[in-house]
Amino acid sequence: MDASLEGREEIFAAANDDDFQSSTEDEYAAARDHLQTLEDHGAKLLAAVEESNPDLSLTQRVIEAANLARQRKGKAA
Repeated sequence: MDASLEGREEIFAAANDDDFQSSTEDEYAAARDHLQTLEDHGAKLLAAVEESNPDLSLTQRVIEAANLARQRKGKAA
């Protein structure tokens, strides 16, 4: 194998590593954004349940928020 071919292979390998790292970072950022969106929606659902039923315990509010999310998902489908 000549030196120029060997050098090109090293360059391609390094570029592939950079692409993989960039792809992993993009996937991480997308997952983080998705989790933030879920957290925001959950907070809004809990606030809506708390506003309509302020006497419920936290556990009951979470259950009601989950039920509300299912209802909204069913209407959207």
